Amino acid sequence: MKRLLLLAAALLATGTAATASDRNPDLKLMSFNVRYINKIDGDNCWDNRKEAVVEVVRRECPDVAGFQEPRGVQVGFICGELSDIYANVRLGGDYGDKRYPEGGSNMIVIWRKDKFLMLDHGYFWLSETPDRVSRGWDAMCRRIAVWVRLMDLKSGKQFFYLNTHFDHKGREARLREAEMVAEQVRLKAGESLPAFVSGDLNMKVDSPSLAPLRDIMKTARENAPITDDKPSFNGFGKSRLHIDHILYRNARPLCYQTLDGDYGVPYVSDHYPIVCTFDFE
Repeated sequence: MKRLLLLAAALLATGTAATASDRNPDLKLMSFNVRYINKIDGDNCWDNRKEAVVEVVRRECPDVAGFQEPRGVQVGFICGELSDIYANVRLGGDYGDKRYPEGGSNMIVIWRKDKFLMLDHGYFWLSETPDRVSRGWDAMCRRIAVWVRLMDLKSGKQFFYLNTHFDHKGREARLREAEMVAEQVRLKAGESLPAFVSGDLNMKVDSPSLAPLRDIMKTARENAPITDDKPSFNGFGKSRLHIDHILYRNARPLCYQTLDGDYGVPYVSDHYPIVCTFDFE
C-alpha cells in the first residue's frame, strides 16, 4: 500500500510539473526582415522565396510579428496570404512621395485576430520631423516605426509593441533613432505596461548607439533562459552578423530562437527570422 501511495504521489507531482511547464506563454513575438525585391538576387529572388516566407509564419505561428523592408507587392502578398489568421497595420517610409507609389520600404505589424484586440496604433518617421515623410540626420533612407497597443481577449492583458528598421549607413542616425524609439516607449507604454521593440537595427547588441534602448529595456537573446548564438543576418550565405533584435520590459523571456531551419528554400531572406516567447503580468 505504501508503495502505491508513493507511486500515486509521484505521478501527481509529475503531472503538475508538466501542466505548469506546458502552459502557453502570453506572447510569441517574431521579427523578420524579408528583403526587398532586388533583381540582383538571382536564385534568392522574391518570387522564389515568397511562399517560404509565408510558410515560416504559418509553421511557427507567432502571436505578433513585425516585418521590415517589403515593397508594396510583397506587402500585398504577405498580408493577403495570412489574412485568414492575422490582422495588420503597415506603412511605407516613402509614403506620399510620388516617386514611390507603393510607399518604398514598408513596415508591417500583424497579430492573431482570434487572440488580440487592437486598442491603438500609430507610426512616426525616425527624423527631426517625425510627423511627416522625412529622412533624419545622416541616414541614407527614410526610416519609420509602426506601433500597436494590443489586448489579449481572454486575459485582458495589454502590451505595447513597436516594429522598426534603423538606418544601415548613418552612425548618428542610428543613435538618434534609438533615442526616439526609447522616448516613444516611455511615452506610450509608461512605466508598468509590458513593452516590446523589435526589428533590423543594423548594429550589434553591444553598440554604443543601442544604449538609449538598452537603458530602459533588455535584449531577449542575451536574457532568455533558452536561447542561441546564431547570426540573424546571413547575406544569403555571405555574412554572419547579429543585427536583428527583440527588446522587452516588464516581461519575462522564455525561449529565443533564430529560425534557420528548412522552409523549402536555401534562404527565406538575407536575414533569418527571430522569435521569442514571453510571460508578463
